[in-house]
Amino acid sequence: EQVVELLAADQGRLVPSNAQPHRAPAHAPAAARLAMAQAALAGRSDLVVDDLEIRRGGLSYTIDTLAAWQQAEPDAEIHLILGADVARSMPEWHRAEELLGLANFVVINRSGVERVDVAEAVALGFSPQRTRLLQVISPSINASEVRRRIGSGEPVSAMVDAAVLAIIERDHLYGGVAN
Repeated sequence: EQVVELLAADQGRLVPSNAQPHRAPAHAPAAARLAMAQAALAGRSDLVVDDLEIRRGGLSYTIDTLAAWQQAEPDAEIHLILGADVARSMPEWHRAEELLGLANFVVINRSGVERVDVAEAVALGFSPQRTRLLQVISPSINASEVRRRIGSGEPVSAMVDAAVLAIIERDHLYGGVAN
Protein backbone atom coordinates (compact mmCIF):
# COMPACT_ATOMS: atom_id res chain seq x y z
CA GLU A 1 0.00 0.00 0.00
CA GLN A 2 2.74 2.46 0.99
CA VAL A 3 4.74 1.57 -2.11
CA VAL A 4 1.80 2.14 -4.47
CA GLU A 5 1.33 5.56 -2.89
CA LEU A 6 5.05 6.43 -2.94
CA LEU A 7 5.31 5.47 -6.62
CA ALA A 8 2.04 7.26 -7.47
CA ALA A 9 1.13 4.02 -9.27
CA ASP A 10 -2.30 3.27 -10.66
CA GLN A 11 -2.26 -0.20 -9.20
CA GLY A 12 -0.13 -2.74 -7.39
CA ARG A 13 -0.33 -6.44 -8.13
CA LEU A 14 0.34 -9.20 -5.66
CA VAL A 15 1.43 -12.32 -7.54
CA PRO A 16 1.31 -15.59 -5.60
CA SER A 17 3.74 -18.05 -7.14
CA ASN A 18 2.72 -21.49 -8.23
CA ALA A 19 6.00 -23.18 -7.29
CA GLN A 20 9.12 -21.24 -6.34
CA PRO A 21 12.27 -22.63 -7.95
CA HIS A 22 14.77 -21.09 -5.51
CA ARG A 23 13.02 -21.75 -2.21
CA ALA A 24 11.69 -24.71 -0.28
CA PRO A 25 8.16 -25.79 -1.24
CA ALA A 26 5.44 -23.48 0.06
CA HIS A 27 3.80 -24.32 3.38
CA ALA A 28 0.34 -24.07 1.82
CA PRO A 29 -0.97 -25.16 -1.59
CA ALA A 30 -1.10 -22.56 -4.36
CA ALA A 31 -4.90 -22.45 -4.32
CA ALA A 32 -4.95 -21.68 -0.59
CA ARG A 33 -2.28 -18.97 -0.93
CA LEU A 34 -4.28 -17.44 -3.78
CA ALA A 35 -7.46 -17.49 -1.68
CA MET A 36 -5.66 -15.86 1.28
CA ALA A 37 -4.22 -13.11 -0.95
CA GLN A 38 -7.65 -12.46 -2.48
CA ALA A 39 -9.24 -12.32 0.97
CA ALA A 40 -6.59 -9.91 2.25
CA LEU A 41 -7.11 -7.51 -0.69
CA ALA A 42 -10.88 -7.87 -1.10
CA GLY A 43 -12.59 -4.59 -1.89
CA ARG A 44 -9.40 -2.78 -2.90
CA SER A 45 -8.81 -1.28 -6.31
CA ASP A 46 -5.27 0.01 -5.68
CA LEU A 47 -3.96 -3.49 -4.88
CA VAL A 48 -5.12 -6.58 -6.74
CA VAL A 49 -4.17 -10.24 -6.87
CA ASP A 50 -2.81 -11.52 -10.18
CA ASP A 51 -3.10 -15.30 -10.49
CA LEU A 52 -0.99 -15.50 -13.67
CA GLU A 53 1.74 -17.72 -12.20
CA ILE A 54 -0.76 -20.14 -10.68
CA ARG A 55 -2.77 -20.35 -13.91
CA ARG A 56 0.45 -20.94 -15.88
CA GLY A 57 1.43 -23.81 -13.55
CA GLY A 58 4.87 -25.32 -13.12
CA LEU A 59 7.78 -23.38 -11.70
CA SER A 60 7.20 -19.65 -11.34
CA TYR A 61 9.85 -17.52 -12.98
CA THR A 62 9.60 -13.74 -12.68
CA ILE A 63 11.08 -13.26 -16.15
CA ASP A 64 8.15 -15.20 -17.64
CA THR A 65 5.63 -13.12 -15.68
CA LEU A 66 7.29 -9.89 -16.78
CA ALA A 67 7.25 -11.03 -20.41
CA ALA A 68 3.53 -11.85 -20.18
CA TRP A 69 2.75 -8.46 -18.65
CA GLN A 70 4.83 -6.62 -21.26
CA GLN A 71 3.04 -8.50 -24.05
CA ALA A 72 -0.41 -7.79 -22.59
CA GLU A 73 0.33 -4.15 -21.75
CA PRO A 74 3.25 -2.96 -23.91
CA ASP A 75 2.89 0.70 -22.87
CA ALA A 76 2.62 0.06 -19.13
CA GLU A 77 5.42 1.16 -16.83
CA ILE A 78 6.04 -1.92 -14.70
CA HIS A 79 8.04 -1.94 -11.47
CA LEU A 80 8.85 -5.21 -9.76
CA ILE A 81 8.66 -4.73 -6.00
CA LEU A 82 10.97 -6.85 -3.87
CA GLY A 83 11.70 -6.91 -0.17
CA ALA A 84 15.34 -6.37 0.76
CA ASP A 85 15.65 -10.01 1.82
CA VAL A 86 14.39 -11.23 -1.56
CA ALA A 87 16.50 -8.69 -3.49
CA ARG A 88 19.59 -10.22 -1.91
CA SER A 89 18.82 -13.52 -3.65
CA MET A 90 18.64 -11.95 -7.15
CA PRO A 91 21.94 -13.48 -8.36
CA GLU A 92 20.35 -16.94 -7.88
CA TRP A 93 17.23 -16.16 -9.94
CA HIS A 94 16.43 -17.78 -13.28
CA ARG A 95 17.84 -15.59 -16.08
CA ALA A 96 18.75 -12.95 -13.48
CA GLU A 97 21.02 -10.92 -15.73
CA GLU A 98 18.32 -10.67 -18.40
CA LEU A 99 15.68 -9.77 -15.82
CA LEU A 100 17.91 -7.08 -14.31
CA GLY A 101 18.30 -5.55 -17.78
CA LEU A 102 14.59 -5.56 -18.62
CA ALA A 103 12.78 -4.56 -15.47
CA ASN A 104 12.41 -1.57 -13.22
CA PHE A 105 12.77 -2.52 -9.57
CA VAL A 106 11.67 -1.13 -6.24
CA VAL A 107 13.55 -2.62 -3.30
CA ILE A 108 11.66 -2.22 -0.07
CA ASN A 109 13.57 -1.74 3.12
CA ARG A 110 11.07 -2.65 5.80
CA SER A 111 11.25 -2.71 9.55
CA GLY A 112 13.23 -5.57 11.05
CA VAL A 113 15.25 -6.41 7.91
CA GLU A 114 18.78 -5.15 7.25
CA ARG A 115 18.61 -2.32 4.70
CA VAL A 116 19.87 -2.65 1.15
CA ASP A 117 21.79 0.50 0.25
CA VAL A 118 22.84 1.73 -3.20
CA ALA A 119 26.27 0.06 -3.06
CA GLU A 120 24.78 -3.32 -2.14
CA ALA A 121 22.06 -2.99 -4.79
CA VAL A 122 24.66 -2.32 -7.47
CA ALA A 123 26.81 -5.24 -6.24
CA LEU A 124 23.71 -7.47 -6.58
CA GLY A 125 23.32 -6.35 -10.22
CA PHE A 126 20.56 -3.75 -9.87
CA SER A 127 20.96 -0.71 -12.12
CA PRO A 128 20.83 2.61 -10.23
CA GLN A 129 18.85 4.06 -13.16
CA ARG A 130 16.21 1.33 -12.99
CA THR A 131 16.04 0.74 -9.25
CA ARG A 132 14.49 2.69 -6.40
CA LEU A 133 15.20 1.94 -2.76
CA LEU A 134 12.29 2.75 -0.48
CA GLN A 135 11.90 2.65 3.27
CA VAL A 136 8.46 1.67 4.52
CA ILE A 137 7.01 1.43 7.97
CA SER A 138 5.83 -2.09 8.56
CA PRO A 139 4.75 -4.13 11.54
CA SER A 140 7.26 -6.66 12.78
CA ILE A 141 5.16 -9.56 11.55
CA ASN A 142 6.42 -12.17 9.15
CA ALA A 143 4.86 -15.26 7.66
CA SER A 144 7.33 -17.63 9.33
CA GLU A 145 6.33 -16.34 12.76
CA VAL A 146 2.62 -16.63 11.94
CA ARG A 147 3.09 -20.22 10.76
CA ARG A 148 5.15 -21.07 13.84
CA ARG A 149 2.50 -19.64 16.16
CA ILE A 150 -0.31 -21.49 14.42
CA GLY A 151 1.67 -24.73 14.55
CA SER A 152 2.18 -24.36 18.30
CA GLY A 153 -1.41 -23.26 18.97
CA GLU A 154 -0.54 -19.66 19.88
CA PRO A 155 -2.95 -16.85 19.00
CA VAL A 156 -2.50 -14.98 15.71
CA SER A 157 -5.76 -13.04 15.44
CA ALA A 158 -3.95 -9.76 16.14
CA MET A 159 -1.45 -10.53 13.37
CA VAL A 160 -3.65 -11.83 10.55
CA ASP A 161 -6.67 -10.39 8.75
CA ALA A 162 -9.89 -12.10 9.89
CA ALA A 163 -10.80 -13.28 6.38
CA VAL A 164 -7.34 -14.79 5.92
CA LEU A 165 -7.51 -16.43 9.33
CA ALA A 166 -10.85 -18.00 8.37
CA ILE A 167 -9.20 -19.64 5.34
CA ILE A 168 -6.30 -20.91 7.47
CA GLU A 169 -8.76 -22.45 9.92
CA ARG A 170 -11.09 -23.82 7.24
CA ASP A 171 -8.25 -25.50 5.32
CA HIS A 172 -6.32 -26.55 8.44
CA LEU A 173 -3.17 -24.83 7.15
CA TYR A 174 0.18 -24.73 8.94
CA GLY A 175 -0.35 -27.72 11.21
CA GLY A 176 -2.35 -26.22 14.02
CA VAL A 177 -5.49 -24.46 15.10
CA ALA A 178 -5.37 -20.71 14.51
CA ASN A 179 -7.02 -18.37 16.99
